[in-house]
Amino acid sequence: MLYRNFTLSLISWLISSPLWADSLPVEPLSLEKALPIEETSGRIQDLEPSGLAVCNNQLLMVSDNHNETIFSIDSSSEVAVIHAYINIGDIPKPDLAPYSFGTRWWSRLSHQYDWEGIGCDSQGRYYVLSETLAQVLVKDTDGSLRWLGSQSYTTGRSKGLFEQHNAFAEGLAVNGNTLVLAAERQPRGLVLMEANNPAHEPPLTVLGAHHMSGFPSLLRPKDFSGLWLEGNSLYTLERNHFQICRRNLSQLKAALIKTPGAEKTSPKSKLKPDHCWSYAQVEQDPKYAYQDQRFGKAEGLARWGQHLYLVLDNNGNARQINAGDQRPQLFVFKVPDNW
Repeated sequence: MLYRNFTLSLISWLISSPLWADSLPVEPLSLEKALPIEETSGRIQDLEPSGLAVCNNQLLMVSDNHNETIFSIDSSSEVAVIHAYINIGDIPKPDLAPYSFGTRWWSRLSHQYDWEGIGCDSQGRYYVLSETLAQVLVKDTDGSLRWLGSQSYTTGRSKGLFEQHNAFAEGLAVNGNTLVLAAERQPRGLVLMEANNPAHEPPLTVLGAHHMSGFPSLLRPKDFSGLWLEGNSLYTLERNHFQICRRNLSQLKAALIKTPGAEKTSPKSKLKPDHCWSYAQVEQDPKYAYQDQRFGKAEGLARWGQHLYLVLDNNGNARQINAGDQRPQLFVFKVPDNW
């Protein structure tokens, strides 16, 4: 047991060590509060938080296995309480033509889309990202629903993304006419799309996709588990490194658009982050940590005023300090001055 604990500690240190980072200084984030997440009505079971967004002065969240609901989060007390905020409605059939037989079969059989990202725009539309399909569903202002199409998936596949089952798309950011999707891991990457009209109606222009290499998967693979887009800055939640990194959106677009095959010819500096912040000291703190430490747990990122929110999906795993506590958590950090 002593040897096992030492080995796990060593692996944990190696994974969070700057040796594996992008040669950038990584600043620790300042925690304001850590809140267990609860649902008080008793009607929502098996909550698995994923994406976060701020819309209409509400902190919103989606859950992996709740197709029908967008949740709001009240973090004003000692517990973060979620409420059913929007009923998504009857979801139309997506375009399944480009997918493997297994994916088509599973989608038709289960009707589970595994929401992993959420966003909204200034017109009042909501966007939710299906990990299963790497497609975006839009809920329009009149309540109607439509898929933005499978080109996000097909473009990503053409660049080597979306190859790992249950690790397709894991983050969504919407700002103006720009949409960014994150491919989770092995390899992780980004897909950029731009709407040709304010309503984000197809056809969309897929600006490009890029896969980003990571360190060997014998440890934790580099991943993206959430996105936040603010002005010209794209923030990536990098769960297995316990960090948030900032990338320049204009440089990223330029690297992808210049020439076909830009992922091979563009300077790597345009695709690397220019700054990173760490929350490892919080998630790995025994006060907040879960028993299963093989992978990071953060799956949603949002900034609201001077607060930075991270939501953790523990997949039902118990806390280290209390084997009976299987609640997910919401971390609230102070927005750093150099954000």
